[in-house]
Amino acid sequence: MAEVTAQTLPPAQQAQAARDLRQDKRQAPAPQSRLEREKADLSKETGAEKSMRLTIEKREALKKKEMQQKAERAKEKAKSDKQTFGEMGKSLTAKALKFSWLNVIDTYGLTLLYIYFHFFGKYVVSSSYFVDFGEEWTYEVNKDSGIKTNATAAKYGEIILLILVTCLLILIIAMILVAILLPAVAVIAAVSWLKGIFGL
Repeated sequence: MAEVTAQTLPPAQQAQAARDLRQDKRQAPAPQSRLEREKADLSKETGAEKSMRLTIEKREALKKKEMQQKAERAKEKAKSDKQTFGEMGKSLTAKALKFSWLNVIDTYGLTLLYIYFHFFGKYVVSSSYFVDFGEEWTYEVNKDSGIKTNATAAKYGEIILLILVTCLLILIIAMILVAILLPAVAVIAAVSWLKGIFGL
């Protein structure tokens, strides 16, 4: 139908053209969805095109499956690495705590610093890299055999021992301070007494 402007047609023909246009719009096929267009395209494919498309789809599916498997393996490896790192940390802190308890006297109490640090790390910060008190004596055996022994008595025994040693250290420090400060106070008192007597 040739395009005709509304100015060249009489009103009756304009109304007829509008009716024809509306009827053409009703008869026109509805726009297809993407899925319908793809189905129509697939029905027009030849055998070679179809086999090539299926081969490409299989490759893409295999690649996707392979990527998922790689991601799962990476997650499992990261999880096992974290567990291995945690076990290594526990093993090292168990050995260090055992060494510290065994050498408290040999080091004149310096290993108590690590014991306090270990106590702080385990019971105040709640770090998983530190073993419980008492486990350092059986940790290697437990790790090798896989059987966990109950070290509750050793745990509370070591904590009580640590409290007693701390009290003893406080008492010793107080005695040293008194031993140093008492003569100093006595000398200061004697000097001020002498100044008072002689009027200096």
